[in-house]
Amino acid sequence: MPHVSGTDVDWGMDQRYLVAKAIAYMAAPAKSDSEFWAGWSGALDSDGLRARAAEIAEEWAGESELGLLVEMFAAYALNTEHERWSELPAVRAFLDAWR
Repeated sequence: MPHVSGTDVDWGMDQRYLVAKAIAYMAAPAKSDSEFWAGWSGALDSDGLRARAAEIAEEWAGESELGLLVEMFAAYALNTEHERWSELPAVRAFLDAWR
């Protein structure tokens, strides 16, 4: 949650990450785009992303596909060369294609 102190707002995260998350949210197709969401769901399942995320923090287990897309897009947009992307080849391929 952001923290307001006087006229300043502390968003609690790198502002570039916040902007990337906003872009992903705004660019995400409507739920009626079943081809897009089926592809994203397949990438999540293929790489076991939901289970991996839940191992980090329990609240990720119930995260929506949109929420996971927003988080993963932001991370990928800011650092496409991070070594951990090799552990998520389907997610990376999906984000490459969407980008």
